[in-house]
Amino acid sequence: MGSLSCILLAFTLASISNAVSGQYVTIQPNVRGLAVTLGSTLKLTCYLDGSQGSFPIWVNSSSTQIQTFTMKNSIYGSTLTIENYREIGEKIFICSSDKSIAEITVITVEETKEGDHFYYGNKTAALTCAISGLEISPKDWLFKNRSLSGDKKFKMENSTIIIDKPNRDDAGPYTAVYEIKSSQGTFEHQCVVEYTAGPLVMDMARSRNLEQGDDLKLSCEVKGYPQAVIIWQRDKMNITRNGTIFSEYMGYKDGQIEIKNVQFDDAGNYTCTAYSERFGNSSTKNIIVRVKDPIAWVWPLVGILVEVALLAIIIIVVKLCERRNKDSLSEPPREKNE
Repeated sequence: MGSLSCILLAFTLASISNAVSGQYVTIQPNVRGLAVTLGSTLKLTCYLDGSQGSFPIWVNSSSTQIQTFTMKNSIYGSTLTIENYREIGEKIFICSSDKSIAEITVITVEETKEGDHFYYGNKTAALTCAISGLEISPKDWLFKNRSLSGDKKFKMENSTIIIDKPNRDDAGPYTAVYEIKSSQGTFEHQCVVEYTAGPLVMDMARSRNLEQGDDLKLSCEVKGYPQAVIIWQRDKMNITRNGTIFSEYMGYKDGQIEIKNVQFDDAGNYTCTAYSERFGNSSTKNIIVRVKDPIAWVWPLVGILVEVALLAIIIIVVKLCERRNKDSLSEPPREKNE
């Protein structure tokens, strides 16, 4: 039920180390206290800084733990990996070389999470992220690295936060911050829970008119969490990367496409589809792109000139015919020969 990585606690910098003859042992993460979720993977690395000396060793490791060794640029390293870590309470891990030691305290916490999902018409949404282990007290809730304390849209009740009139902009990971008291002092622990929402592609312009040789850039704005996969199509055919530049847009991979020097065959009905594999649904918007000849304006003018010329010719012909008829009527009748 735990996460796959350790949750760092910002307590104090620097591990305990004893320098001897320019050689000393340090531990990464470089903190005195580290909290891990029950059942997660604990990974600690111990380094020996010095051109001489033996590899550092985790002295309290067991046969069920994996210890690997590395050496790079005179830095000796030993990594301790414990999968499905289930030690309850506090435990001190010690790394030692032949001349120095360092230690780190690991504290186990257990998380109980309950997220929520956005639906149209929701009046509220509730997220719960409770932890247990040692002496724990809630401190704050964070969203997009912003404290929600004092925000009237959010109401905090111990391990639960209530969102008033939620929308898709509120979707994402929320972090509950707790203070943990232990023999090593006071730690901060962060518990993350999700408020999810299906994908929604925002409205685009209905059409774009370009001239041959112009550059085309189309952007697809998507809301929802977790992020959906964006697929671009032209006339119901997937757009390939041949001649098309795909780039990130508003945090979404392939959210924007660009075609340099568009040609007539680049015209068509462009579609952006955001598909969520997690929820099995999608959202789609489309835009019609038209590509014109850059001298297309000449052809209507030519047509007008041709029409004017034809009209002038017709007028001239009519005038000539009228004059001929008039001349024929004005001539005196010829006498017939007897």
